[in-house]
Amino acid sequence: MNNNLKAEDIVNATVNLNRSLINNKPHIKKYDKVKKIYKDIIDNMKDYIFSDSYDIDKNIDKMCLSFMEDNNIDKYNWYVNSDNISDALLLEELLIFKNHEDVTSVTEIYLKNNKFRNEEKVKLLQCMNNSFASLFKVISSDVSNGYVVIKDFFTDKEYQVIDINLASAYSFVSEQGKNNVYIYSRLITYDDISILTGGICFVEVINKLKNILYHKRLYEDMRSSSLCLLLFEISKHH
Repeated sequence: MNNNLKAEDIVNATVNLNRSLINNKPHIKKYDKVKKIYKDIIDNMKDYIFSDSYDIDKNIDKMCLSFMEDNNIDKYNWYVNSDNISDALLLEELLIFKNHEDVTSVTEIYLKNNKFRNEEKVKLLQCMNNSFASLFKVISSDVSNGYVVIKDFFTDKEYQVIDINLASAYSFVSEQGKNNVYIYSRLITYDDISILTGGICFVEVINKLKNILYHKRLYEDMRSSSLCLLLFEISKHH
């Protein structure tokens, strides 16, 4: 093997190989269908968020004020570059889903206004509205089926999700002896298919997460928006 290959290149090659081997499995076909419906919905919502019909600054300001309150800080300078992938994912999580008691999520707006007529999209919107975000620890992966077992850090409840990229990536890093993998993400279940929405991944960074890992009770009741912003801040220095 070429020693100059980056770990990212190896993981990407592994993902592509694994994907080609399991493409025709029934649960992967259903997973791909759900992901396509989800992408169509999210793309539509992103256009709405950046339109004149939506007050993005007002809603973000509410969440930032709560973040300062929850973390006992007097000042928080927050700038998001929507062209940056990680920043775009953060905006997606904060605004599309219910994360703050005083901010109506875009999902709620779409459901209330009957934005979609397609039954599958309406059903997935309802699943999105019933979803939840948390900090998860990756427990195991089954690359031959695209499955990943994750454990909610705050409740210790385990879930099996389909995520071909994460399954391959975890298999690779665990082979390198790196088993402490955490991901902040949102879990959506559509029928018998559970997916993650992307998120922030932490590999062998116990020191970065130690305040949360060692003082769980201080964070388990934190607003979802504040926990998301906190982990985003930690990831920027990861």
